[in-house]
Amino acid sequence: MAFIRNYTSEIFIANEESFITLSDLRKNYTNVQSDRAIFQIEDKIIQDHPSTVFVDISNIMTIFVSPVKFIGDLDDLYMITLKVRNEKKY
Repeated sequence: MAFIRNYTSEIFIANEESFITLSDLRKNYTNVQSDRAIFQIEDKIIQDHPSTVFVDISNIMTIFVSPVKFIGDLDDLYMITLKVRNEKKY
């Protein structure tokens, strides 16, 4: 007996030059000199190493940088939050 499954998906094709690692984004688009950064995309904390996570720079609307002051004696820890463009479907 054969089962038929239908899948709905989207494929996005982008220019390779528009992709950048989170480490490079921190260096090129913020004034944060410290390597101690917590990255957040919308409301999701990124738990992978920043040099292995790629983002499409053309879809980033805003970059927020906030120092994190409540963790012990770490003076150079920052939260970098990315807000991305969202296309609403009607």
